[in-house]
Amino acid sequence: MPFTEDFLQKLTGDDGFFAVGIFALEQGWMYASIVLASIIDRKFTAVWGWLLAAAGFLALGILHNFRVIDIDITTGLGPVWSAVPGYLVAIAVIQVIRFTLISREVR
Repeated sequence: MPFTEDFLQKLTGDDGFFAVGIFALEQGWMYASIVLASIIDRKFTAVWGWLLAAAGFLALGILHNFRVIDIDITTGLGPVWSAVPGYLVAIAVIQVIRFTLISREVR
């Protein structure tokens, strides 16, 4: 059953429905779970590496990219520049956590 034009507009429009974020996460769920598992295990060097690699994958267009077609939401190709700064900020936050909060617990 193909999507109607009205339904596609609701999914991708700016009317408060967060479908764009959900679809982007769906296109990178495995990667997001690897990063989350590394954070839970406190492997901050691994988290830093995974996040840096993710920023590279976003620039190449092979992570978190999707396109809406008339019968499905599928993987798209092309850089996702809007998400790259988020990953770079996440790297900085992980480093701050690693060198301030975690190092205090160890001492």
